[in-house]
Amino acid sequence: MNAQDMPVDDVLTPISGDIQSTIRSNHVSPLALATFLCVALLVSLVGWISLAGNPAGGQPYVILAMSTAEKLDDGDYEVLMGDNGVPIPRQKPASIGAEAQDVRPLSATSNLPNYDRSVPDFTSDGVAPMKAFANPFPANESRPRVAIVLRGLGLSQSATQLAIDTLPANVTLSFVPYPKNLQSWVSRARAAGHEVLIELPMEPVDYPNNDPGPNTLLTSLSTEENAARLDWLLNRFSGYVGVSNYLGSKFVHERQAFQPVLAALQRRGLLYLDDGTSQRTVLTQVARDIGLVWSLSDRELNYASAAAIELDLNDLEARARRNGFAIGTGFAFPVTIEQVTKWAATLKDKGIVLAPITAVSLPPA
Repeated sequence: MNAQDMPVDDVLTPISGDIQSTIRSNHVSPLALATFLCVALLVSLVGWISLAGNPAGGQPYVILAMSTAEKLDDGDYEVLMGDNGVPIPRQKPASIGAEAQDVRPLSATSNLPNYDRSVPDFTSDGVAPMKAFANPFPANESRPRVAIVLRGLGLSQSATQLAIDTLPANVTLSFVPYPKNLQSWVSRARAAGHEVLIELPMEPVDYPNNDPGPNTLLTSLSTEENAARLDWLLNRFSGYVGVSNYLGSKFVHERQAFQPVLAALQRRGLLYLDDGTSQRTVLTQVARDIGLVWSLSDRELNYASAAAIELDLNDLEARARRNGFAIGTGFAFPVTIEQVTKWAATLKDKGIVLAPITAVSLPPA
């Protein structure tokens, strides 16, 4: 009789009694028992090491593939290079949210199966989703701006609820496309005053060993196949101002694959946020060519400790004072949420304003 045929009580009953008599009655060899005990001990040891070494204290977490940029003498990250090898100048951001109105996008048709929600598009009077769902932000705001985008929302109910309830309104929340009931979370986030992004899974250089998930955009697919996947992803919920990449270190280098995706976003009135981990993305040149509104993260918040996050936030302040604005991205771990909330409360006295992502995005050149 195997475990599936055993009564539930027998399966759950702990082993007790004389082990030697148990071995004799069930004809279990001492070698087999010793092997089983060794394997059990090894599994327990590996599990303990994994838990003890987790900086999140045993909480669920996500491992990202990150590329490391060289640092210059002044501590700044290397200037982002365009696909033609020319450094990309920082520009004055657009104030997309200056006259924002809460308008739902028009419905769109598609031949995809199970198509039960509209893909974002311009409204009947020509309002783009990046304006329709933007937080109002004064166009004449002269103080340095810092935008914070926290990613990975929707994966953990407790972390998502904590982010929505705790973070100040102008912190932008980026949701992954896979969990159920995303629209409910997004509606709560927007009601709390957060701008929202959706994350697009894109092919990394080590795919498929590092797999971003179903409907990942791939360089090996045709333009039509990637377009169908993009429609599926964009249809997961509504109310977002744009998209951000999830991984994509290979995809964002391949103009033939990446440009049609960016062009589709531009046609639908969405902005694009690059997480800044790929130093030779074709984004900037394509964005200029097609008129895409885009933004680039200056720094990834290090969630290893509260002190590390504080240093990164201080760096963003310095960048904003130099350039007029700065963007920081990070995962919505409890320690990150706590530190960003404390830091945001200090900005008024520092002469810096917390801005939504639409207020630091770059207009087409």
